[in-house]
Amino acid sequence: MITRLAERTRTAVALTGAFAVVVAAGCMPDYNPSNFIEKYRVIGVMAEPPAVEFTPEYQGTVRLELVEAFPLPPTGDLVGPEIEGIEWSVCLISAGAAANFACTLPEIPVTDVSDSGRIATFDGALIALGLEFVRDQVEVLMDGIRQAVAFTDQCNKDLIVEYDDCLKDGDLETCNGNAFEGFRKCVFQNGLNPVFKVRVTVRDMLLDDSDLPVFDDDGKPVMRQRVLETFKTVTFGGLKEGQKPNRNPQFSVRLGAKPVDDLFDMMHPEGLVATTLGNHEQPEILACPGQEIVFQATVPPDSIDRVTGDDGVETDEYWVISWYANNGRFKKIRIGSVTAEGVDLDLTNTLKFKEEEPVRRTQVTLVMRDELFGLNFLRFFVEAQTRDKCPAPGTLDSLKKGDKP
Repeated sequence: MITRLAERTRTAVALTGAFAVVVAAGCMPDYNPSNFIEKYRVIGVMAEPPAVEFTPEYQGTVRLELVEAFPLPPTGDLVGPEIEGIEWSVCLISAGAAANFACTLPEIPVTDVSDSGRIATFDGALIALGLEFVRDQVEVLMDGIRQAVAFTDQCNKDLIVEYDDCLKDGDLETCNGNAFEGFRKCVFQNGLNPVFKVRVTVRDMLLDDSDLPVFDDDGKPVMRQRVLETFKTVTFGGLKEGQKPNRNPQFSVRLGAKPVDDLFDMMHPEGLVATTLGNHEQPEILACPGQEIVFQATVPPDSIDRVTGDDGVETDEYWVISWYANNGRFKKIRIGSVTAEGVDLDLTNTLKFKEEEPVRRTQVTLVMRDELFGLNFLRFFVEAQTRDKCPAPGTLDSLKKGDKP
């Protein structure tokens, strides 16, 4: 799908502005930043592939995986989050993010899910079949396209004009029949961007404004039920001749701040912490209280797809990596090509642990998003170093960043 240059500009400005706030803050804040996982969070959905083959002759399948993050395991009387239900659905025509992804047609339940509910599979043939169900609801369909007109393609915009002109002089049955065939043609010609929704019901502890558990009169944590909704757009069809489908981005992470390239990763895989490029066993990462650990991300240039704007100019798509942890604090919330406009691209980030608190098993999640709905993620863990190998409190300056004590 061709991305509008104006939309690219708005995305860059918005993400760059958010990054500027983090940089301007300088030192780490006392409050929990947005990438600190103090409670159960849903941080994305990965679709494989993000662009699905969709023609009258063949419709492909997409696999959807929930990307979630958990707080530190509970201790004492505290209680960990309990997932009570995960539901998937798909909206064929959405009014877009500005309208909170309101669906202009009834949502379709996605029933092919894993036992845990965290993975769903959707066959594009169901879209082709679903088109037939709106054959007798053309008036509702056209109203839905009108609501989403700002987010739809020129084919459907022309269809609305033709339908309204037909209604002026023609009979309703003929106009509806022509409109349905026109809509079906538009779908296979220009593709469709259905929006998948995952609805997670979780029961966990109530937190106060300082993200601390709230207790009742008996000293027990107050529990609550939350419903989290996350949306994922997937492209079905719509490729122009010679256009390559968008792929999910690939990236790797290693310890230390030394820049590395793909060749180095292939020759020295033992240095990698985690990678999306095939199977890899994570090395042991140990940390002491007060220690800073430096991570270096690497993005293979050939994993970044090219996009063509309305002006016909082809450029690399925008991408950004967000860093999440349930312990310690990352120096940066997100880094990538969007945040680096006008400056050198720096893919390092530092995770610092508080000196006055023990290092517990820390879950780190990295999510990389690109401009054309691609998403990939990595997850790894940092463990506590044994006490006898950690420096005494107040003497940590002797421990260099990124070193293993």
